[in-house]
Amino acid sequence: MIGNSHPNKRVSNIELDKIPHWDQHIIHELEDGREVIEVFLEQNSELFLKVGLNGINNNSVINSLLLFEDDKEDYKAFISRTYSDEQEINFLPKDLFKFNFLNVPQDFSGRRSIFDWDEGLIGG
Repeated sequence: MIGNSHPNKRVSNIELDKIPHWDQHIIHELEDGREVIEVFLEQNSELFLKVGLNGINNNSVINSLLLFEDDKEDYKAFISRTYSDEQEINFLPKDLFKFNFLNVPQDFSGRRSIFDWDEGLIGG
């Protein structure tokens, strides 16, 4: 269930808190007319330590929940995680409007990865 802590299939012995901030969201329209709803996603930093990203400061990562509309008027959930190379950056929920699925400032230095809801890497 979206918004609740649950056991993670990819990283054992860890409970992930995934808390969508529904008031911080953007609705994107894809070229084919489908919608993608993007919601700021608060997530605990324990994940980064467990997957070997020790140098990552939780504040230098912006997580978002991506809800892709499919052909059956249902939605599929994914996680977008954007990592800044600058450790001084401190992402806030309002930054979703600047750093989102379809928009990243040209001067941004970092990377983005897309995961399924169970933290399985899809790409990035």
